[in-house]
Amino acid sequence: MKNFKFFRILFWAILLAGGFMAGVAWNSGTSKDSTNEKQQFLTEPEAQEEQSETVSSTPATRSDLNADEKETIALFEDAAPSVAFITTSNLRRDYWTRNVTEIPRGSGSAFVWDKKGHVITNYHVIQGAHRAQVTLADQSSWDAEVVGAAPDKDLAVLKIKAPKK
Repeated sequence: MKNFKFFRILFWAILLAGGFMAGVAWNSGTSKDSTNEKQQFLTEPEAQEEQSETVSSTPATRSDLNADEKETIALFEDAAPSVAFITTSNLRRDYWTRNVTEIPRGSGSAFVWDKKGHVITNYHVIQGAHRAQVTLADQSSWDAEVVGAAPDKDLAVLKIKAPKK
């Protein structure tokens, strides 16, 4: 009776694994580039027009914007360099080897507050993290330390040691 139960479980495990592998093979064999399929059915001029629309990545400048819209765009362009990206991690000790491993925990956005290196973010971004790293608009990354937090307001202040520029 035990032997029958073992073969029954083995049969279902093989069937499940085979189904999974067949699904993976099916997906990898049928995924085609949708733009190539679309361009097969377009005439020559339509295909060139479609391709020129997708290739153009230069934003079009609009002259029909009112003054408020132009001011808002200028405000965003001026503030963009102060936007930062935060990644957090936790340290875990392996039970058997006692080695410490750093595990990614989360990420979020922030902004640089002043030239002293203060960075403002949400508290939930850094909550419970052992380490935080701030990536600035110039793609430079800096280790950050928590200087202050207001969990009830969901705010946190970090400090990085980056050059003032």
